Amino acid sequence: AIIAIITNPVNSTVPIASAIMKAYNVYDEKKIIGVTTLDGLRAATFVAEAKVCL
Repeated sequence: AIIAIITNPVNSTVPIASAIMKAYNVYDEKKIIGVTTLDGLRAATFVAEAKVCL
C-alpha cells in the first residue's frame, strides 16, 4: 500500500508517520508521500474568490 499524507503540516507529519512505521518494521521510503496539492488548491480558490469580489 502507498500512504499519502495530506494533513497539515505535511513537513512534520510525514516524518512522524515514517518513525511510527520504522518502529513496526514496515517502513518503505517509496511507499509514503506528502501531498501538498491541497494547499495550492486552497490558495488558488482564495485568489479566484478575491478577484470575483473586485
